[in-house]
Amino acid sequence: MIFACYRGRTAVSGLIRWFTRSEYSHVALVDVRGRVFEAVEQGFVISDGLNQRHPIGTVVDLFTYRLALSDAEEVLAQAACEQMATQRYDFASVFAGFPLRLNRDSDAK
Repeated sequence: MIFACYRGRTAVSGLIRWFTRSEYSHVALVDVRGRVFEAVEQGFVISDGLNQRHPIGTVVDLFTYRLALSDAEEVLAQAACEQMATQRYDFASVFAGFPLRLNRDSDAK
């Protein structure tokens, strides 16, 4: 598995980067066959390419694990991703975290 870290340029991506204090707005996993596992508005999906669901020009940085996964770990990771493919996106958890960012900003002053 490889991590695909997206530098989205939309308003929503900017809000995500602000909230997470990251240069990335989205992360997906890519398996050895090039399938992309990611959570999007429609839920957890499997795509055939890195930019299939993202605007043209979105920068994607790819990262590998520091230590390579064993074959057994690769199988487990892929199975976990495939199992999630039927789940809906958890918007409630995303929006519940925004007050945490505001609290951390207040504490820093």
